[in-house]
Amino acid sequence: MTGDTVILQRIDVGATKLASEVAGLEATQNLLLVGGPCANRAVEAASADFPTCSGWSLAPGEALIQLVNQADGHVALLVAGTTAADTRAATKLVAEQAKLKALANGVTKQVLTVSTGTLMDMKAPAAEVPTTP
Repeated sequence: MTGDTVILQRIDVGATKLASEVAGLEATQNLLLVGGPCANRAVEAASADFPTCSGWSLAPGEALIQLVNQADGHVALLVAGTTAADTRAATKLVAEQAKLKALANGVTKQVLTVSTGTLMDMKAPAAEVPTTP
């Protein structure tokens, strides 16, 4: 009989918390939120800029990667897919820092098309410039 040997290694991921463990503190800490607002209650509480459960507009096969700068200087990064598989694909992409340079270049949202692995940048709307009549 032949087989493969699998060795499990513990990966230290730092301060990992459930949504219930950060309840009330969502907008006052740097956060990486995994899972959409329907699955992770901390998403809606972390920022009014994140989508709500009822306002989720992505289709199956799509995921959202969104960075929000909080008023107090903290940041929150949302990684969420329409399905669990979509969320998993987005988290793999986030693990590859080189693919996320756009978040540092003024792009606040990226939608991932899971089947192709392509990102669509969604730039923040430009501030309106008042015009004089």
